[in-house]
Amino acid sequence: MKSKINNLGQCSIDSLKIRIETTHLKSYNKELNKTIVSYDLKNIESGNLEEIEDLFKQKRNKYQLDGFSLYASIVENVTVGLNRKADCLMLLINSKQLSERYFEGITLNTLPVIFDLVKRLKILDCDYDTFLNSSPTDIDFKKDYELELDEYKELINGCDIMTKESNKSHFGNNVFREKTNYGIQWSKRETTKFLQAPFTKIYHKGFEFITSGKDKGSKEFADKYLSHLDFSNVLRIETQVKNKHHLNRLKIGLNDFTLKEILSLSEENKDKILSKAINSHLSRRTKSLTFKNKSNLTPSNRMHLNSLLGLIHDANFTFKRACNLLLNNIENDSSKSLKKKLLIDLYNDHIKDTNYDVKSSKVESILDGLGWF
Repeated sequence: MKSKINNLGQCSIDSLKIRIETTHLKSYNKELNKTIVSYDLKNIESGNLEEIEDLFKQKRNKYQLDGFSLYASIVENVTVGLNRKADCLMLLINSKQLSERYFEGITLNTLPVIFDLVKRLKILDCDYDTFLNSSPTDIDFKKDYELELDEYKELINGCDIMTKESNKSHFGNNVFREKTNYGIQWSKRETTKFLQAPFTKIYHKGFEFITSGKDKGSKEFADKYLSHLDFSNVLRIETQVKNKHHLNRLKIGLNDFTLKEILSLSEENKDKILSKAINSHLSRRTKSLTFKNKSNLTPSNRMHLNSLLGLIHDANFTFKRACNLLLNNIENDSSKSLKKKLLIDLYNDHIKDTNYDVKSSKVESILDGLGWF
Protein backbone atom coordinates (compact mmCIF):
# COMPACT_ATOMS: atom_id res chain seq x y z
CA MET A 1 0.00 0.00 0.00
CA LYS A 2 1.32 3.42 -0.95
CA SER A 3 2.06 5.98 1.75
CA LYS A 4 0.57 9.44 2.01
CA ILE A 5 2.88 12.44 1.69
CA ASN A 6 3.43 13.66 5.23
CA ASN A 7 4.47 17.30 4.71
CA LEU A 8 1.41 18.58 2.82
CA GLY A 9 0.65 22.23 3.49
CA GLN A 10 4.25 23.03 4.51
CA CYS A 11 6.21 25.55 2.48
CA SER A 12 9.69 24.70 1.23
CA ILE A 13 11.93 25.40 -1.76
CA ASP A 14 11.56 23.43 -4.98
CA SER A 15 14.47 24.92 -6.92
CA LEU A 16 16.93 27.82 -7.03
CA LYS A 17 20.21 29.00 -8.47
CA ILE A 18 23.17 29.55 -6.15
CA ARG A 19 26.41 31.44 -6.80
CA ILE A 20 29.75 30.87 -5.06
CA GLU A 21 32.82 32.98 -5.75
CA THR A 22 35.43 30.79 -7.41
CA THR A 23 38.08 32.14 -5.02
CA HIS A 24 36.07 30.65 -2.13
CA LEU A 25 36.30 27.16 -3.63
CA LYS A 26 39.12 24.71 -2.97
CA SER A 27 38.72 23.62 -6.58
CA TYR A 28 36.15 23.18 -9.32
CA ASN A 29 35.78 21.26 -12.56
CA LYS A 30 37.88 23.23 -15.07
CA GLU A 31 35.61 21.99 -17.86
CA LEU A 32 33.23 24.68 -16.59
CA ASN A 33 35.59 27.33 -17.94
CA LYS A 34 34.09 26.45 -21.33
CA THR A 35 30.67 27.52 -20.04
CA ILE A 36 31.49 31.10 -19.05
CA VAL A 37 28.46 33.42 -19.03
CA SER A 38 29.05 37.17 -19.02
CA TYR A 39 26.46 39.46 -17.50
CA ASP A 40 26.14 41.76 -14.53
CA LEU A 41 23.59 40.52 -11.99
CA LYS A 42 23.49 44.00 -10.44
CA ASN A 43 21.54 45.17 -13.47
CA ILE A 44 19.20 42.20 -13.68
CA GLU A 45 16.07 44.31 -12.94
CA SER A 46 16.62 46.48 -16.00
CA GLY A 47 18.06 43.81 -18.29
CA ASN A 48 16.42 41.38 -20.64
CA LEU A 49 15.87 38.43 -18.29
CA GLU A 50 14.70 36.15 -21.06
CA GLU A 51 17.93 36.79 -22.95
CA ILE A 52 20.02 36.27 -19.80
CA GLU A 53 18.26 32.99 -19.01
CA ASP A 54 18.73 31.80 -22.59
CA LEU A 55 22.45 32.58 -22.31
CA PHE A 56 22.76 30.45 -19.18
CA LYS A 57 20.80 27.60 -20.80
CA GLN A 58 23.00 27.71 -23.88
CA LYS A 59 26.33 27.65 -22.07
CA ARG A 60 25.73 25.70 -18.86
CA ASN A 61 27.16 22.24 -18.35
CA LYS A 62 24.61 19.48 -17.85
CA TYR A 63 25.16 16.56 -15.49
CA GLN A 64 22.62 13.87 -16.39
CA LEU A 65 21.80 11.39 -13.66
CA ASP A 66 19.24 8.61 -13.42
CA GLY A 67 15.90 10.42 -13.75
CA PHE A 68 17.09 13.95 -13.10
CA SER A 69 19.84 16.42 -13.98
CA LEU A 70 21.98 19.19 -12.51
CA TYR A 71 23.34 22.29 -14.26
CA ALA A 72 26.45 24.38 -13.61
CA SER A 73 28.29 27.27 -15.23
CA ILE A 74 30.91 29.92 -14.54
CA VAL A 75 29.54 33.47 -14.46
CA GLU A 76 32.10 36.24 -14.76
CA ASN A 77 32.11 39.82 -13.45
CA VAL A 78 29.28 39.34 -10.97
CA THR A 79 28.70 42.25 -8.61
CA VAL A 80 29.25 40.65 -5.17
CA GLY A 81 29.65 43.72 -3.00
CA LEU A 82 30.11 47.46 -3.00
CA ASN A 83 32.37 48.24 -5.96
CA ARG A 84 33.54 44.64 -6.15
CA LYS A 85 33.11 42.06 -8.88
CA ALA A 86 34.09 38.42 -8.98
CA ASP A 87 33.77 35.28 -11.07
CA CYS A 88 31.29 32.81 -9.61
CA LEU A 89 30.28 29.21 -10.06
CA MET A 90 26.52 29.01 -10.58
CA LEU A 91 24.51 25.87 -9.82
CA LEU A 92 20.87 25.20 -10.64
CA ILE A 93 19.63 22.84 -7.95
CA ASN A 94 16.18 21.37 -7.43
CA SER A 95 14.31 18.91 -5.27
CA LYS A 96 14.52 16.09 -7.81
CA GLN A 97 18.15 15.86 -6.75
CA LEU A 98 16.80 14.65 -3.39
CA SER A 99 15.47 11.47 -5.07
CA GLU A 100 13.09 9.71 -2.63
CA ARG A 101 12.90 12.85 -0.47
CA TYR A 102 11.59 14.95 -3.35
CA PHE A 103 8.38 16.13 -1.66
CA GLU A 104 10.30 17.44 1.36
CA GLY A 105 11.79 20.12 -0.86
CA ILE A 106 15.12 21.84 -0.26
CA THR A 107 15.49 22.56 3.46
CA LEU A 108 18.28 22.72 6.01
CA ASN A 109 17.63 19.02 6.64
CA THR A 110 17.80 17.94 3.00
CA LEU A 111 20.47 20.28 1.61
CA PRO A 112 23.35 17.95 2.65
CA VAL A 113 22.00 15.39 0.14
CA ILE A 114 22.52 17.87 -2.70
CA PHE A 115 25.88 19.03 -1.35
CA ASP A 116 27.14 15.45 -1.29
CA LEU A 117 25.85 14.91 -4.84
CA VAL A 118 27.64 18.03 -6.14
CA LYS A 119 30.90 16.93 -4.54
CA ARG A 120 30.51 13.35 -5.78
CA LEU A 121 30.13 14.67 -9.33
CA LYS A 122 33.34 16.67 -8.77
CA ILE A 123 31.64 19.89 -9.86
CA LEU A 124 33.27 21.71 -6.99
CA ASP A 125 35.12 21.18 -3.76
CA CYS A 126 34.41 23.38 -0.75
CA ASP A 127 33.40 23.07 2.88
CA TYR A 128 29.72 22.94 3.80
CA ASP A 129 29.72 26.44 5.34
CA THR A 130 30.88 27.91 2.02
CA PHE A 131 28.00 26.12 0.29
CA LEU A 132 25.54 27.42 2.90
CA ASN A 133 26.79 30.98 2.46
CA SER A 134 26.24 30.99 -1.30
CA SER A 135 24.02 33.66 -2.89
CA PRO A 136 20.59 32.46 -4.09
CA THR A 137 18.49 33.74 -7.00
CA ASP A 138 15.39 32.48 -8.87
CA ILE A 139 14.02 30.80 -5.74
CA ASP A 140 10.88 28.72 -6.28
CA PHE A 141 8.86 28.38 -3.06
CA LYS A 142 6.17 25.68 -3.10
CA LYS A 143 3.35 24.16 -1.11
CA ASP A 144 1.64 20.84 -1.82
CA TYR A 145 -1.96 19.92 -1.02
CA GLU A 146 -4.26 16.98 -1.68
CA LEU A 147 -7.58 17.50 -3.45
CA GLU A 148 -9.92 15.31 -5.46
CA LEU A 149 -9.87 16.05 -9.18
CA ASP A 150 -13.34 17.62 -9.40
CA GLU A 151 -12.50 19.90 -6.47
CA TYR A 152 -9.14 20.73 -8.00
CA LYS A 153 -10.85 21.80 -11.22
CA GLU A 154 -13.20 24.01 -9.21
CA LEU A 155 -10.16 25.59 -7.56
CA ILE A 156 -8.57 26.36 -10.94
CA ASN A 157 -11.86 27.69 -12.38
CA GLY A 158 -12.39 29.87 -9.32
CA CYS A 159 -8.87 31.31 -9.50
CA ASP A 160 -9.42 32.01 -13.19
CA ILE A 161 -12.62 33.91 -12.40
CA MET A 162 -10.94 35.89 -9.60
CA THR A 163 -7.77 36.86 -11.52
CA LYS A 164 -7.35 40.63 -11.70
CA GLU A 165 -8.06 41.92 -15.18
CA SER A 166 -5.15 43.55 -16.98
CA ASN A 167 -4.09 44.28 -20.54
CA LYS A 168 -0.45 44.76 -19.54
CA SER A 169 2.29 42.41 -20.64
CA HIS A 170 3.29 39.78 -18.02
CA PHE A 171 0.05 40.39 -16.07
CA GLY A 172 -3.12 38.28 -16.19
CA ASN A 173 -3.13 34.50 -16.39
CA ASN A 174 -3.06 31.41 -18.59
CA VAL A 175 -5.26 28.41 -17.83
CA PHE A 176 -4.28 24.94 -19.03
CA ARG A 177 -7.03 22.34 -19.40
CA GLU A 178 -5.16 19.54 -21.12
CA LYS A 179 -5.28 15.87 -20.26
CA THR A 180 -1.80 15.89 -18.75
CA ASN A 181 -1.53 19.56 -17.81
CA TYR A 182 -4.44 21.10 -15.91
CA GLY A 183 -3.66 24.26 -13.97
CA ILE A 184 -3.20 28.01 -13.98
CA GLN A 185 -0.18 30.27 -14.36
CA TRP A 186 0.31 33.97 -13.69
CA SER A 187 3.09 36.03 -15.28
CA LYS A 188 6.30 34.54 -16.75
CA ARG A 189 9.57 33.39 -15.21
CA GLU A 190 11.43 35.99 -17.28
CA THR A 191 9.25 38.91 -16.16
CA THR A 192 10.92 42.16 -15.15
CA LYS A 193 7.73 43.03 -13.22
CA PHE A 194 8.33 40.44 -10.51
CA LEU A 195 7.68 42.93 -7.70
CA GLN A 196 4.14 43.61 -8.94
CA ALA A 197 3.40 40.28 -10.66
CA PRO A 198 5.70 37.43 -9.58
CA PHE A 199 5.67 34.22 -11.57
CA THR A 200 3.15 31.93 -9.83
CA LYS A 201 1.40 28.74 -10.85
CA ILE A 202 -0.89 26.00 -9.57
CA TYR A 203 -0.51 22.62 -11.21
CA HIS A 204 -1.26 18.93 -10.67
CA LYS A 205 1.64 16.74 -9.59
CA GLY A 206 -0.36 13.58 -10.23
CA PHE A 207 -0.70 14.53 -13.90
CA GLU A 208 2.93 15.59 -14.13
CA PHE A 209 4.22 12.31 -12.76
CA ILE A 210 2.35 10.15 -15.25
CA THR A 211 3.77 12.11 -18.18
CA SER A 212 7.00 11.20 -19.91
CA GLY A 213 9.21 14.16 -20.68
CA LYS A 214 12.31 14.93 -22.66
CA ASP A 215 15.58 13.74 -21.17
CA LYS A 216 13.71 11.10 -19.15
CA GLY A 217 11.17 13.35 -17.51
CA SER A 218 8.75 13.26 -14.64
CA LYS A 219 7.19 9.81 -15.12
CA GLU A 220 10.59 8.15 -15.22
CA PHE A 221 11.64 10.04 -12.09
CA ALA A 222 8.45 9.12 -10.21
CA ASP A 223 8.64 5.46 -11.26
CA LYS A 224 12.17 5.19 -9.92
CA TYR A 225 12.02 7.27 -6.74
CA LEU A 226 8.39 7.89 -5.72
CA SER A 227 6.64 4.57 -6.35
CA HIS A 228 6.07 4.18 -2.59
CA LEU A 229 4.03 7.40 -2.39
CA ASP A 230 0.43 8.22 -3.33
CA PHE A 231 0.67 11.52 -5.22
CA SER A 232 -2.36 10.93 -7.48
CA ASN A 233 -4.36 13.85 -6.03
CA VAL A 234 -1.51 16.17 -5.10
CA LEU A 235 -1.55 19.76 -6.34
CA ARG A 236 1.26 22.27 -6.03
CA ILE A 237 1.34 26.04 -5.82
CA GLU A 238 4.68 27.60 -6.67
CA THR A 239 5.99 31.15 -6.84
CA GLN A 240 9.39 32.52 -7.76
CA VAL A 241 11.38 35.11 -5.82
CA LYS A 242 13.79 36.58 -8.33
CA ASN A 243 16.75 38.09 -6.49
CA LYS A 244 18.06 40.08 -3.52
CA HIS A 245 16.04 43.15 -4.49
CA HIS A 246 12.87 41.05 -4.60
CA LEU A 247 13.69 39.39 -1.26
CA ASN A 248 14.32 42.77 0.33
CA ARG A 249 10.96 44.13 -0.82
CA LEU A 250 9.15 41.18 0.76
CA LYS A 251 10.22 42.42 4.22
CA ILE A 252 10.83 38.99 5.71
CA GLY A 253 13.69 39.97 8.01
CA LEU A 254 16.72 39.02 5.91
CA ASN A 255 20.14 40.56 6.51
CA ASP A 256 22.77 38.51 4.67
CA PHE A 257 20.63 37.10 1.83
CA THR A 258 22.54 33.81 1.88
CA LEU A 259 21.24 30.32 1.15
CA LYS A 260 21.46 29.51 4.86
CA GLU A 261 19.34 32.52 5.76
CA ILE A 262 16.72 31.62 3.14
CA LEU A 263 16.51 28.03 4.39
CA SER A 264 16.21 29.34 7.98
CA LEU A 265 13.10 31.42 7.25
CA SER A 266 10.23 30.88 9.68
CA GLU A 267 7.07 29.15 8.48
CA GLU A 268 5.29 32.47 8.92
CA ASN A 269 7.66 34.29 6.56
CA LYS A 270 7.59 31.51 3.95
CA ASP A 271 3.80 31.61 4.03
CA LYS A 272 3.99 35.38 3.64
CA ILE A 273 5.89 34.95 0.36
CA LEU A 274 3.15 32.74 -1.11
CA SER A 275 0.40 34.94 0.26
CA LYS A 276 1.85 38.09 -1.32
CA ALA A 277 2.18 36.32 -4.66
CA ILE A 278 -1.40 35.03 -4.63
CA ASN A 279 -2.86 38.36 -3.57
CA SER A 280 -0.90 40.21 -6.25
CA HIS A 281 -2.76 38.23 -8.92
CA LEU A 282 -6.23 37.63 -7.47
CA SER A 283 -9.02 40.03 -6.61
CA ARG A 284 -10.30 40.19 -3.08
CA ARG A 285 -11.69 36.80 -2.12
CA THR A 286 -15.47 36.29 -1.97
CA LYS A 287 -17.32 33.05 -1.50
CA SER A 288 -20.14 34.12 -3.77
CA LEU A 289 -17.92 33.69 -6.81
CA THR A 290 -16.16 30.51 -5.74
CA PHE A 291 -16.02 27.78 -7.13
CA LYS A 292 -18.98 26.44 -9.05
CA ASN A 293 -18.68 26.90 -12.77
CA LYS A 294 -22.30 27.14 -13.89
CA SER A 295 -21.59 27.37 -17.59
CA ASN A 296 -25.19 26.54 -18.48
CA LEU A 297 -26.57 29.60 -16.68
CA THR A 298 -27.37 32.89 -18.38
CA PRO A 299 -25.47 35.91 -17.02
CA SER A 300 -28.68 37.10 -15.35
CA ASN A 301 -29.34 33.75 -13.66
CA ARG A 302 -25.67 33.47 -12.64
CA MET A 303 -26.03 36.84 -10.93
CA HIS A 304 -29.16 35.62 -9.10
CA LEU A 305 -27.34 32.45 -8.00
CA ASN A 306 -24.32 34.45 -6.79
CA SER A 307 -26.69 36.69 -4.80
CA LEU A 308 -28.26 33.63 -3.16
CA LEU A 309 -24.87 32.10 -2.40
CA GLY A 310 -23.62 35.34 -0.90
CA LEU A 311 -26.61 35.72 1.39
CA ILE A 312 -26.79 32.06 2.42
CA HIS A 313 -23.07 31.27 2.80
CA ASP A 314 -21.60 34.66 3.73
CA ALA A 315 -24.46 36.33 5.63
CA ASN A 316 -25.94 33.07 7.02
CA PHE A 317 -29.43 33.90 5.72
CA THR A 318 -32.03 31.16 5.43
CA PHE A 319 -33.25 30.62 1.89
CA LYS A 320 -36.63 32.10 2.80
CA ARG A 321 -35.05 35.26 4.23
CA ALA A 322 -32.69 35.59 1.24
CA CYS A 323 -35.63 35.16 -1.13
CA ASN A 324 -37.70 37.81 0.65
CA LEU A 325 -34.82 40.29 0.52
CA LEU A 326 -34.15 39.75 -3.20
CA LEU A 327 -37.86 40.05 -4.06
CA ASN A 328 -38.39 43.14 -1.95
CA ASN A 329 -39.84 46.16 -3.80
CA ILE A 330 -40.96 44.14 -6.83
CA GLU A 331 -44.54 45.37 -6.94
CA ASN A 332 -45.88 43.55 -9.98
CA ASP A 333 -47.33 40.27 -8.68
CA SER A 334 -46.75 38.37 -11.90
CA SER A 335 -43.09 39.45 -12.11
CA LYS A 336 -42.58 38.72 -8.43
CA SER A 337 -44.03 35.22 -8.82
CA LEU A 338 -41.79 34.46 -11.81
CA LYS A 339 -38.69 35.73 -9.99
CA LYS A 340 -39.59 33.69 -6.90
CA LYS A 341 -39.95 30.54 -9.01
CA LEU A 342 -36.55 31.27 -10.58
CA LEU A 343 -34.90 31.63 -7.17
CA ILE A 344 -36.51 28.41 -5.95
CA ASP A 345 -35.29 26.55 -9.04
CA LEU A 346 -31.75 27.94 -8.64
CA TYR A 347 -31.73 26.96 -4.98
CA ASN A 348 -33.02 23.45 -5.63
CA ASP A 349 -30.68 22.85 -8.58
CA HIS A 350 -27.46 24.34 -7.26
CA ILE A 351 -27.54 24.75 -3.47
CA LYS A 352 -30.04 22.47 -1.72
CA ASP A 353 -29.00 18.87 -1.07
CA THR A 354 -25.72 19.23 -2.95
CA ASN A 355 -22.16 18.74 -1.76
CA TYR A 356 -21.30 22.37 -2.50
CA ASP A 357 -20.61 23.11 1.16
CA VAL A 358 -18.31 20.10 1.54
CA LYS A 359 -16.36 20.96 -1.59
CA SER A 360 -16.26 24.61 -0.73
CA SER A 361 -14.85 23.91 2.73
CA LYS A 362 -12.01 21.81 1.31
CA VAL A 363 -11.12 24.42 -1.28
CA GLU A 364 -11.53 27.20 1.27
CA SER A 365 -9.09 25.49 3.66
CA ILE A 366 -6.45 25.44 0.91
CA LEU A 367 -7.09 29.09 0.09
CA ASP A 368 -6.79 29.88 3.80
CA GLY A 369 -3.45 28.06 3.81
CA LEU A 370 -2.27 30.13 0.84
CA GLY A 371 -3.20 33.36 2.60
CA TRP A 372 -5.63 34.63 -0.03
CA PHE A 373 -7.43 37.49 1.69
